[in-house]
Amino acid sequence: MRTLHLTSALGLALGLTACGSFGLDPFVVSDEAGRLTIDPTDELRFPQTSPAGDPIVLEVVMGVMGDTAVLIEDVTIEDDRASAFSLAELPLPLRLQPGSEFPVDVYFLPNGVGAYDATLYVYVAGEELPHSRRLVGEGCQDAQADGRCDARGPPGPVDTGLNGR
Repeated sequence: MRTLHLTSALGLALGLTACGSFGLDPFVVSDEAGRLTIDPTDELRFPQTSPAGDPIVLEVVMGVMGDTAVLIEDVTIEDDRASAFSLAELPLPLRLQPGSEFPVDVYFLPNGVGAYDATLYVYVAGEELPHSRRLVGEGCQDAQADGRCDARGPPGPVDTGLNGR
């Protein structure tokens, strides 16, 4: 015997069985409040870069877990050293639906040599405290052609010294 359950927002399930009977079965409605998620879950670390180079752009992705939408009222950066970090323009306020994601570009361009530290704040309607992520970057003096000073760069081929042997 096959059973098909149709659910509604009223908290009832209509059960249809192969023998033609109808029945109403109560079930628990899970209306889990929407929660903002931010990826990365810890700090956003920018590679070393020269003040003479172009801004480095990394992405923060905001999403929603749960059954209801989240309204993002504002996104700000508190910077300790003359606005080395900035945001792409955002369409605020922004309503994120459950299961959706919204990428935000964060820019880093130091104005001198040294360490930079800032905090990204995301203000959600109905929440007393903002969500936050630490932003970390470093300005350097001797830049490569791409404006970065970080010698770690993307991984390349490994020289094993065997030359194909």
